[in-house]
Amino acid sequence: MKKNALVLSGGSIKGAFEAGAVQAIIEKGFHPHYLFGISVGSLNTTFINHQAGLQNVDYTQLDWEKIKNNLMGFWTNEIREPGALVKKHNVIKLLFQIVFGKFDGLTTTQPLRDMVHRVIKLDVLRKSPLQQHVGATNIVNGQIVYADPSLDDFLDYVIASTAIPMAMPAMMIKDIPYFDGGLRDVAPLKKAILSGAQNIICVLCQPEKLSGGSFNHRSFTQLLMRMTDVMIDEIEQNDIDLTFKINKFVPADGSRATGGPYDGKRKINLLVIRPDCEITVDITKFTPTDIRYMIDLGYEKAKERLAGYTF
Repeated sequence: MKKNALVLSGGSIKGAFEAGAVQAIIEKGFHPHYLFGISVGSLNTTFINHQAGLQNVDYTQLDWEKIKNNLMGFWTNEIREPGALVKKHNVIKLLFQIVFGKFDGLTTTQPLRDMVHRVIKLDVLRKSPLQQHVGATNIVNGQIVYADPSLDDFLDYVIASTAIPMAMPAMMIKDIPYFDGGLRDVAPLKKAILSGAQNIICVLCQPEKLSGGSFNHRSFTQLLMRMTDVMIDEIEQNDIDLTFKINKFVPADGSRATGGPYDGKRKINLLVIRPDCEITVDITKFTPTDIRYMIDLGYEKAKERLAGYTF
């Protein structure tokens, strides 16, 4: 059996788009063996993996319909407004931190941390038959770390993976500050391929080309998010282009290439699902209506891309 991998990118609150896409992907009958997530993708893959662990059954017996439905419930019930994830520091505290060299982000992510530890249990993750990795960036040496549930501090890596520099505080793991994995790897396709996956569905929260969108360049938060989108767009497109390039020069039957620059490589069945244009929901002001809109958008776009797709 060819191994299936689901790769979910970063994108902050646009992770609701991913959730909608996952709904359609599961309905199509694509059931991943591997889960790879960055930033909000780490949160989504962790929830999916936790749902699989709750069932405590073999891979072939997993109830994917239940996993899909509970993922929808997570986004509609748990993430209803910005306060469910972060809270802004008051101005006096923020100025104190800046003046005395103790700056630790514009917000506190304590609400997110509380939610993750309330909803996700490490012992349950370890019962899952799925393999999962989430990426977080070690800001000291600049390297990305792919963590899995075998680590006792795995949930810290999940939270770290979502931590947008400047906007959010670093996550300290063994006295080392970690930030958003998207600083190094927005959609971990290479990690999925090296893990042995041959069928990969990658869900991205950004369109292929940025169109300009609508944002206030004088708003620090909106400007920061825009800069992140620009960086993400370049990194993820490079990875996708490389995968399709390799596919052109390796055997079509799935066997490994011998000799040449692609020695040992094999064809990867890759499907990319992404919005046609930028999703302009404001991370600082989103509502349940915005969440529902992004879920529906992801669902419809995934259905469109999955039409006629075989794996």
